[in-house]
Amino acid sequence: MKKIFMMTLAILCVGIMFFAFAACGDEAKKEEKAEETKTEEVSNAAPIVGKWVYEDSDDMYYVFNEDATGSYFFLGGELTFSYGDTGEEVTLYYDNGSEPNTFKYTIDGKTLQIEDSFGEMITYIKK
Repeated sequence: MKKIFMMTLAILCVGIMFFAFAACGDEAKKEEKAEETKTEEVSNAAPIVGKWVYEDSDDMYYVFNEDATGSYFFLGGELTFSYGDTGEEVTLYYDNGSEPNTFKYTIDGKTLQIEDSFGEMITYIKK
């Protein structure tokens, strides 16, 4: 009886380990896919490169660098990120580990209209 119990326990442990490793594999695949998507988007970064200042306040602005990194400055704070740009949407991958955000935008000359997290278009001026 003890032998059957030990054999059942061993099989149960192997099964649990199998599912634990399978779950880890899915997460690694998701991260790999996200990195591939990010790399594809980053290759089109040029149109948004520059410093974009909020039209109502010089204290709030985006800086998009040529190397697909950037910062958002607001009320004395700074949020750094890397980004992917499709020409119609920009996805910000925050350095602090927060979930990425994708924002629709348009550029007309030196005017950037970018959607905020509430879905409203906010105007920034290129400096």
